[in-house]
Amino acid sequence: MFPEALKQDIRNLQGEFPEKRSALIPALWRVQEEFGYISTEACEELAALLDCTAAHVKEVLSFYTMFYKKPMGKHQIRVCKTLSCWLLGAEKVTEHLKQKLGVELGEATPEGKFSLEVVECLGACDQAPVVHVDKTQYGKVTPEAAEKLIQELK
Repeated sequence: MFPEALKQDIRNLQGEFPEKRSALIPALWRVQEEFGYISTEACEELAALLDCTAAHVKEVLSFYTMFYKKPMGKHQIRVCKTLSCWLLGAEKVTEHLKQKLGVELGEATPEGKFSLEVVECLGACDQAPVVHVDKTQYGKVTPEAAEKLIQELK
């Protein structure tokens, strides 16, 4: 299932750590970058490469919310849900995005273009409410500004 380049990349990661299985987190990132999410089959293949069990991989995978266990949209929209963002309008931004995209939190749009989620602190309280679209951060986002962001990506 893993392309040879990905396998080699993961083998190279192992050399950066004293134990093979210590490369699990960066290996999970590589797999997610390759496939967009981490499947049960990917957990098993990673376990074989890192000399650990698939249960250990799934255990780690279940702890971190930044790893996806199902296919997500091409563009991932994350709205911060911590106190400062919520007090300054993140809930309104989230509801507006849910309505415009026609999805619930944690879902992808039917064509697979966008997925929407709320996340814990994005580390920019002075810019609240904060939204990440893929790897770009936007601050002081209003519902209208959020809608403009998705229109630009359509």
